Amino acid sequence: GLYGHLADQFINGAPLGSRITLQNDQSVDLDLFVYGTDVLEYVEVLRWAGGFANGHPQFLPIQRFDTVGQSLQTTFVDPDFSDQAVYYVRAKQLKDIKGRPVFAWSSPVSVKKKP
Repeated sequence: GLYGHLADQFINGAPLGSRITLQNDQSVDLDLFVYGTDVLEYVEVLRWAGGFANGHPQFLPIQRFDTVGQSLQTTFVDPDFSDQAVYYVRAKQLKDIKGRPVFAWSSPVSVKKKP
């Protein structure tokens, strides 16, 4: 299987599942720690900035790391963050298990700028 660990501090020091408010001069820094039991095909950072498709929030990939080996540890700064967004990370392992693809994803983190 795939074990996705995205650290205790995921975005600007806040844990997964948080709602955080940033100062106007702060950037959104995502600390990624993803570990697979085999080679990871990709790891993606997804962002929802308020758009909907068929009545559902439309999360769009904003960064993709391809064929990263069995683990990925990096920091990604969202250059396009404006006022508010929700982020999560998903990963896909290269090899299927029993004919099924193997995915993992994080809990989301909601981020907004201080008014």
